[in-house]
Amino acid sequence: MAENNQALIVGRVSGAPSLSHQLQGEDFYKAILDVPRRSNILDRVPLIFGAYACDPALIIPGQAVSIDGQVRTYTRVSGQQRHLQVVLFGQEVKRIQQFSGEGRNQITLVGRIAKAPTFRKTPLGREICDLLITVQRSWNRSDYIPCIAWGAAAAYCARTRPGQGIKIFGRFQSREYVKRLSDTLEEKRTAYEISIIRVSTF
Repeated sequence: MAENNQALIVGRVSGAPSLSHQLQGEDFYKAILDVPRRSNILDRVPLIFGAYACDPALIIPGQAVSIDGQVRTYTRVSGQQRHLQVVLFGQEVKRIQQFSGEGRNQITLVGRIAKAPTFRKTPLGREICDLLITVQRSWNRSDYIPCIAWGAAAAYCARTRPGQGIKIFGRFQSREYVKRLSDTLEEKRTAYEISIIRVSTF
């Protein structure tokens, strides 16, 4: 497993896996992994894994699993729109027979700042910084991974610049928001990103 992109997540599969795609004769499956936070909020993590990682027939709704893998991104084209999809790619998928209900959600990324950070404050004055980082994958490919920092980490990230090296420790987070499409039309959407817990630059 590449040291610049490591994910270890424990949670429950919310539904039976379904076929996602085939690549070089290998079947890949998709599912949603419910990972509880200490606050009891659930992060709903999109999971993709190959049949070599685990027999999908063994993964039933409610099954607790441990995932070793990576955060990966793909570009989905819909008409003239391009959407960045962020997923957990499971390289090892293990069933857990006795699950205490406590989730585990650890992400480590080492990459570079892809574009200038976006810094803002909430109406209550809390500092937030959005980052897009590029993480090298094998075969000269890269993943462009959205990250979000809060408080002191946000102020630190706001001072970074494109091309700068960065190391992030955080968690895979799902976040619902409302997208205004017009004056009268809104749409509820879900953002997937890495919530930064610790960060350093080099």
